[in-house]
Amino acid sequence: MYTGLMILVFLGVFYLSVEFSTEKDLVQPFTIPNPKFTLAAQCNCLPGYIPARNAGCTTGTEYFCKRICNTGDPTCDPIKDVKSCY
Repeated sequence: MYTGLMILVFLGVFYLSVEFSTEKDLVQPFTIPNPKFTLAAQCNCLPGYIPARNAGCTTGTEYFCKRICNTGDPTCDPIKDVKSCY
């Protein structure tokens, strides 16, 4: 009798979890939109990177992180080595 009761409880919990997961209003995908940083002070960069402006943006001026290069370093490319602000 105890085993039958536990099976019924398990099936009830399983049914409720399936019903909850199929509701369209409650289930939303976990996405974090990439925020647009419009001030250099808001743009946090990794060490070795500085905030740089993207003036050609259609929504105004936005910032991204551009790598700092020493002069004469052949392995450093500040144009291609960019990261987003965080």
